[in-house]
Amino acid sequence: MWVEVKYRRPGNPGILTPLQRLTMSNLIRHGRGLVVTYVERKDHTLVIQIDRPTARPATAHLDEVTSEFIECGKSFNHVAVAGVILQELQR
Repeated sequence: MWVEVKYRRPGNPGILTPLQRLTMSNLIRHGRGLVVTYVERKDHTLVIQIDRPTARPATAHLDEVTSEFIECGKSFNHVAVAGVILQELQR
C-alpha cells in the first residue's frame, strides 16, 4: 500500500502532477493506495479529502476515484487519517 499526501490552500491547488498520476496508475496495479489532501479553505476551516484511486490491471491510467471527506474545523485530524490508513491495511 502507498499513500500520497498533498496540502491545498488558497493560491496553492495541491493537485497531482501528470508524472504522479502515471506513477500512481502503475502502483495501483500492484496494490492499493490513497491520496490524502489536507485542504485549508478561504474561511480558514480545514477538511481532509481521502481519495481511493483504482485501475484495471490492463490499463495505464486511473479508472475510478472514490472520495471521502473528513471535516476538521480549526485543526487537522491526523488520527482520523491514521484510522483510514489502518482500515485500508486491514482490507
